[in-house]
Amino acid sequence: MEKNGNNRKLRVCVATCNRADYSKLAPIMFGIKTEPAFFELDVVVLGSHLIDDYGR
Repeated sequence: MEKNGNNRKLRVCVATCNRADYSKLAPIMFGIKTEPAFFELDVVVLGSHLIDDYGR
């Protein structure tokens, strides 16, 4: 990826609420994490992720 001229990171926030959407978002999040010079990732965890029966 080319260096941006203003040296600012793009801040990305991903919200996930269940395993189905996490499995689709995970490759994107891992890709963002491999480029820390360009992106800052925040993850919001909701829904069934927080329930003990579903794998907290």
